[in-house]
Amino acid sequence: PACAAPRVAAFTTQYPNGYTSFCAGQSATLSWETSGSGDVSISGIGAVGPSGSVTVPANATTTYVLTKTAACGSDSAALQVAVSRPARIVSFTADDSTLSCFGSTTLRFDIEGDGVGWSLMGGNIIRPYPGTGAGPQTFSYQAGGFCNRTVTIFLSAFGACPANDQRTLSINVN
Repeated sequence: PACAAPRVAAFTTQYPNGYTSFCAGQSATLSWETSGSGDVSISGIGAVGPSGSVTVPANATTTYVLTKTAACGSDSAALQVAVSRPARIVSFTADDSTLSCFGSTTLRFDIEGDGVGWSLMGGNIIRPYPGTGAGPQTFSYQAGGFCNRTVTIFLSAFGACPANDQRTLSINVN
């Protein structure tokens, strides 16, 4: 019998809700279709049927290669499963937690994740103060006449994954 040339017709995954990556810890479903003669395998998974799907953990960005091999040749396709880390506030502190009515302090925070943005609000920060980027950040906070009270500052972090993180910090103003 003649060997029908092996062909990979499709090798895909569907990202959730229009995102361009999975969040770390989610699962990805790989789907494929092949035609022609031969055996089919996926790198990191092993032998699979000529068409089908398999669910894999999405813990880190991984490239899978689907290969169909026969005596008369082979065909392959690569598929990258992109994985993003959600935004996470590692730390949020103030150099001084007690201020005079017009005193100031430096707020320090560290955020990790992919595609990270953040926002500060509270105390006399009238509008959310936005910023972008992971890693250590600083912000100069001034009490601005808020006297004899405790002010609460809110820090929100958001990123490429829909999960957000929030922290609060209290500063006593005398």
